[in-house]
Amino acid sequence: MSTYENFSAEISKIKIKLIFTYILSGKKLVIEMTDLRGSKAKGRMPAYYQYLEPVSGRTYAIFKLIAGPGVSITLNGYPPGSYEPNSFYPMVEIIRVQDPELVPTIGTDFNTHQLLGEYQVNPPEPPQGKDVGDLRKWYSYSIPPTDFFTLSPLNNGIIIRHHHSKQDLIITVPNHTSDSEFSEFLNQVDMLHSDAKFTFQINNGGGIGAKRGNKFNNLPILEVIKTPAVKIELARETIHYTPGNVLLGGKKTSTDEVFYEIYETDKIANVPNQGERFSEIKSYWQRLEPKTIPISQPIVLSPELTTMDMAVRFVPALGDVIDVAEFFKGWYCGRDLYGRKLSSTEIAILGIGALLPFAASGASKSASILQRSFGRRANKTMDLLGRIKKSGVNNEDAKLIREAEKRIKKGLPATALQIEELSRIYKKIKGEPPTIDQLLNVDGTGFVHCELQEAYRAYTKGKTNPANPREWALGKTRNPETIKLLKGFLGSDYIRRAKYNLRQPKQFINNFEVPRPIDLSENEAIQLLSQFFSQPKKLTERLDDFFPSNFMGIEPKNVLQTYRIRTPTISQGTFNILKGNLAEILSKKIKLKHLDEIRKTVPNAKLISSLKIQLMENGKLNPAKLFADDVIAVVEKGNLRILKLYEVKSGYRGGMEATEQIFDWIEGRLPHAEGSRLLLPDGKFFIYDPGSIDKGRVIGLNNAPRCIITAKGASHLGVDSSMQVAARSERIELELTSEQMEEKLKKEFFSEYLEEIARKKRLVEFSNEFMDEIASKKIRVDFTNEYLQQLAQKKSGDIIVDIIPSPQVEYLEKVTSSQLDYLVAEIFSKVTIK
Repeated sequence: MSTYENFSAEISKIKIKLIFTYILSGKKLVIEMTDLRGSKAKGRMPAYYQYLEPVSGRTYAIFKLIAGPGVSITLNGYPPGSYEPNSFYPMVEIIRVQDPELVPTIGTDFNTHQLLGEYQVNPPEPPQGKDVGDLRKWYSYSIPPTDFFTLSPLNNGIIIRHHHSKQDLIITVPNHTSDSEFSEFLNQVDMLHSDAKFTFQINNGGGIGAKRGNKFNNLPILEVIKTPAVKIELARETIHYTPGNVLLGGKKTSTDEVFYEIYETDKIANVPNQGERFSEIKSYWQRLEPKTIPISQPIVLSPELTTMDMAVRFVPALGDVIDVAEFFKGWYCGRDLYGRKLSSTEIAILGIGALLPFAASGASKSASILQRSFGRRANKTMDLLGRIKKSGVNNEDAKLIREAEKRIKKGLPATALQIEELSRIYKKIKGEPPTIDQLLNVDGTGFVHCELQEAYRAYTKGKTNPANPREWALGKTRNPETIKLLKGFLGSDYIRRAKYNLRQPKQFINNFEVPRPIDLSENEAIQLLSQFFSQPKKLTERLDDFFPSNFMGIEPKNVLQTYRIRTPTISQGTFNILKGNLAEILSKKIKLKHLDEIRKTVPNAKLISSLKIQLMENGKLNPAKLFADDVIAVVEKGNLRILKLYEVKSGYRGGMEATEQIFDWIEGRLPHAEGSRLLLPDGKFFIYDPGSIDKGRVIGLNNAPRCIITAKGASHLGVDSSMQVAARSERIELELTSEQMEEKLKKEFFSEYLEEIARKKRLVEFSNEFMDEIASKKIRVDFTNEYLQQLAQKKSGDIIVDIIPSPQVEYLEKVTSSQLDYLVAEIFSKVTIK
């Protein structure tokens, strides 16, 4: 926080009061979150806040607020209408969730995007197997089933798209007391904004036009229960052509089919929580007639602009105000994530407009300037700026963009003439095709594009070990329509580009943008920095060029309060090295505690650091590399006996990464590494040779107890975990034993084996050649040999695993990964000698 702002928070059981003061003017802004659910409400108040202070390149503060039903949000001192955030007025991001369980605990660092992921319900399966060539099957597939929905959460509601009728049910709730979009609506229904709550359920087997109580057709496909303060509208719109529905002859206009039933009740306590199923209509739920639901007008884009919209999907985030990837999510209904009506064409205008000052000022060549403004997206932004400058966009073009931008920021649409001229300008900007990774979802388990995801789901059906989405797209798929779609998005040479451009550009971290977590006080930060500065050798390990030889005279308190920045940006790799060093320093206390316990039975045991290994590969010793993060060992009878090995991880996925690393060494490297050398810091070495009885060996390298030390919250699920996974997790033991699974998998393995034979020999399924191959004795002999070989390897692995104890897990003392991030950024930006 700079010397110009002051922030404080007052928290009680039913109220959170956030006070932001701009000291120079005395202007005070107050945000109040109040629990109005009443005395019968159970559990904690469903409200959360996070404050992000101003940083260089972003002069305004940010408040992130998450609230459930029954919580009132009041903004005092803010402008009555929309405004641009600045030093006087922080940005306020509000997310209204309907399930109180999704509201994180105050004090945790939470990524609000986790609540806004789009997903599908009951997507159809495309024809496969012998039906692939049946055009009638493809035609049936082109007509979406009546229970196929796409659900797109918004900051203050959800868009439910019914694919069969091509209609969108848009459900929204007011964000706060002065929400201008809802002020007139709330007066009409005589309700408070905190009285807004809704839930919905999709009924398998439901029918179009159905009503509960009808004799023959009494189950609607979609049912919504809401309070009067919840706004619902229906969007019917022109459907744009895509490669899929043009080929398959799908419907091109929406219909007026009624696929929903809506019930209303006065009290939020009468609305079930989202996810709870209901099978009967309560007496206090009043049915609303479908004709009372307002219908919004469709948004029509020309084919040329539709093409431009597809290109806009892959533009990187353009500054603090505009993020194309987020805004585009709601483009088909004309709304962004904040509920404002905005077309993707307007998004493109705002995005290019945000870049123009950088292109004009020559800042496109300054990595440090771009880093401060665009953070980790600076590399992509620099590339886009270069293409804008090469395109020949002149002053007249820039003037046109600015004029359109002004209209959009005022809430007015761009004129037809402006759109025509802007289309001409955008054609000048030559862009490179996107990569396959930009079509994948966040965790790489599927595609963000509907048709690609459907094709991938069809491929995985019935397979025990399918290729991942990336591998499938880069050569596994043989579906001609899928290949056509991929080439349309990525270019005809996308496979070649993926194979020859594997090296990713160097990633940088902007130290200005690393926020201080809410749960890290200044006193705690000072104590941690003091602990780090007291061990300069470990702190600066592998970073000698960055830091002074010692930290004498450097006061942690002065570091936190200093605003002179020495190193604004740092590479991701270097950042991770320092973060790992900090975790190593914090882990020393845990290791010494374990050493004291072990010395009760092995008095001469020692904690050994900086251990290295020379792996033996193909009869040669490789160069020495660091091995483990310290070990506890003892030298006895001329051999080194390992008593405990440590893996220390500082990242958000520390538990998983350490587990994988342990598995990689035990299963992948050590079984083939006889003759390797373990090097001690004093120059002595011991040979890894399990079959030998000579002296000079290392004993227990593969079966000594392992200990994983991670940042707090890095090894479990929940909103208090490092990844803030807001989901319940239950661990269940399968009823099948390993032996039973083995018999079951033997049959599946044979099916996969046949598929592989057919693919290699290009045999058509169920053809005469294929049936002859199946009947041959040779294929069965080959299968038996391969299966027994794999089974022997599996059993060999089981024997190794049986004698290796499960890793012990320890946590650094109440220090989370995000807290380490902040301390790393502070040290790099203010203590370096550069």
